[in-house]
Order: sequence, then structure tokens, then C-alpha cells
Amino acid sequence: MEIYRITNKITNDFYIGSAINFKNRKWSHVSSLRKNKHKNQFIQNSWNKYGENAFIFEIVEVVDKKENLIIQEQYWMDTLSPTFNLAKVAGSPLGVKHTEKSRKNMSLAHIGLTEEERGHKEDCNCPICNPQSGENSPRYKPREERFCVCGCGKSFVCINTSKKRFISGHNKSQLGRKKTKEEIEKQRNKILIPILQYDLNNNFIREWDGIITAANTLKINNSAIWCCLNEKTKTSGKFIWKYKFKT
Repeated sequence: MEIYRITNKITNDFYIGSAINFKNRKWSHVSSLRKNKHKNQFIQNSWNKYGENAFIFEIVEVVDKKENLIIQEQYWMDTLSPTFNLAKVAGSPLGVKHTEKSRKNMSLAHIGLTEEERGHKEDCNCPICNPQSGENSPRYKPREERFCVCGCGKSFVCINTSKKRFISGHNKSQLGRKKTKEEIEKQRNKILIPILQYDLNNNFIREWDGIITAANTLKINNSAIWCCLNEKTKTSGKFIWKYKFKT
């Protein structure tokens, strides 16, 4: 199980994700991007503009336990501030499949109704109870005309279909442009904050340029070091850790 990053080497825009099997997830991304069917339009547009060779896929961290996967994904999203991520909160179904009933309930919830509120007959073939594409879809009708004609006597107003999904001005302005050296250095410094290593008797051992360097060298989980630095735990890897400069 891994936390991974997809980076456009030209613009330095990147995406943070998590996967139980990185190799399979990478192939899934590449396959969708090559077919121009990727769910993340930010990545797809960048792929279309700069080409496949502009992208690299790399593992950021190997996670031992499945229950820690989303926690670590959120940690790296907060630390690195990825520009390709549509959502700023980590989370994924991790292979969980929804039942037919749960999919139906989610569909009803999406248009602002519970199954009880909808109250239509299961075998009803009207456009509301059994929506189809094209002119048979209720979305092609004015809101006040959205009622059932099957004789069940139900009518409703769809409260969510008029909502639009907007890209935040910040993310929109960041995509498709090269970052300045100052911006790249600022992003790099989010990770490379000098830290100090002490033994359990509080004797100074050495200084590290950042959490990742120390964690990779000493084979310690980087989040454990972070917890010690932020006083959530007293030690990590049988060492005491402190920031060189208090933040």
C-alpha cells in the first residue's frame, strides 16, 4: 500500500493519491489518460497539452496498514498542497462496491429526495419514476413540471439539479503555467524544515534538513517523527525530535 504522486515535470503541478497496489493504480491512470477519459479533468487537460512524457509517477511513502492509508494521504496533501487534487480531503472507496439499493438511495439523495419522499411505484414507467436520456429525462422539463403522471399523486421540486460545480479561482489560476523558482523553493521548504535529533537523555545527535531525509535514512515512519515534532508523542524511533526553528 502506497501514497503516490503524479507530477507534470514542466509545470510542477502534481496530484497526491493512495493505492493498495501502486502498479495497478498507475496503469489505471495511464490507461484512462491515453483514452482521454480520466475522471480528473485537471490532470487530463495537462496530459493532453504536454504529453505523456511530461508526467512521472512516483511513490511518496509505503504504508504498512490499510487503516493508515487515508491518514497518510491527508498528511501529504496538507504538507505538499497538491494543485491537481479536486478535493482537499483525502478519501476513497478502497475497492468497496455499493449495492443496488445503496446506489439507488444515493441517486435519490443527489436530487434532494429520500426513497420515502419520492413515493413512486417500482413498476412505474413515467419519466420521473424511470428517468431516461434525451427528451424523456425530467431535466429537460421546467422545474414546476416535474411531477409523476402514473397516478401515484406525487409531485416534487428537484432542489439540487441547478447547482453548478466550480473550480476555485486559486486552482484554476495555478493550472497550466510554470511555477517560478521562488514558488518551487517555497513548496520544497514545506518539507525541508530543519529538524534536530536527540537521544532519550536529550543529548544532541545531529541536524537533518527535513523529515523525509531523516525518516528515509533511519527507516522511521515520517508521520511518527512529525507527531514527535508537534508534541503529540514524546519520542519516535527511540529518539527525541525538535524543530530547529520553532514554527
